[in-house]
Amino acid sequence: MKGSRLLALACVLFAAVSCAPTKYVPKDLAASMDRVAVLAPLSYIDFYAEDNKFYPDDSLSAMSQDILTETLMASKLPVSRFIPVDYLSLGTSFEATVASFEKIQPKQVPYLTIPPEIDRLLEANGERYGVMVFNTGFVRDIKGYRRELAKDVTIAAVTTTLAVLLGGGVTTYGAPARNVSRMFAIIYDSRENKAVYYNSTLNTNESRSPLDPTDIRRQVDFLFGPITKSGR
Repeated sequence: MKGSRLLALACVLFAAVSCAPTKYVPKDLAASMDRVAVLAPLSYIDFYAEDNKFYPDDSLSAMSQDILTETLMASKLPVSRFIPVDYLSLGTSFEATVASFEKIQPKQVPYLTIPPEIDRLLEANGERYGVMVFNTGFVRDIKGYRRELAKDVTIAAVTTTLAVLLGGGVTTYGAPARNVSRMFAIIYDSRENKAVYYNSTLNTNESRSPLDPTDIRRQVDFLFGPITKSGR
């Protein structure tokens, strides 16, 4: 998807990750939701270059979005249809809504109203429930990754040796992430005019590629596991 203004949202979602619970799942949702429309997902993917800088990449974002769309349509959700969304035409207020997905707390979800643009789309298509998924992340430059990995291994070896010589414990350093993929999912109810479900992958392994179909499928399965594993 093109549009530098929208792609800039990726920076917002690379902020510090909270360890607080981010899941909201009503007990009766799985039983009452016999069909759900897939609203066109959003993907904003950066290229992490050799100079250790992030560059928004329209091509990578489009590829990730296509993979995510196919995965959602083939997921265990009771998908009824796909609804295209022209996000660029929705304006800055909707961008702010998407940017806030990462900061949503479970107790806030029942009070989140459905964006009027999404409400109109669902009603126009005769759908009560609509699911929206936002994916953000980066793909790291291969040479840059290998250089950082070599540096990381060297530092680990030095600090481990010092720890042993000083009689302390062993210090380890995690390898730099080669790719990162973060997902946020929300389900809206156009009849009740509010959000009825929320989950994210923030507290899971994010060292996945936003361009790998297997990684994307695993994340989608995690996002909707609470409602696809029960009552189905």
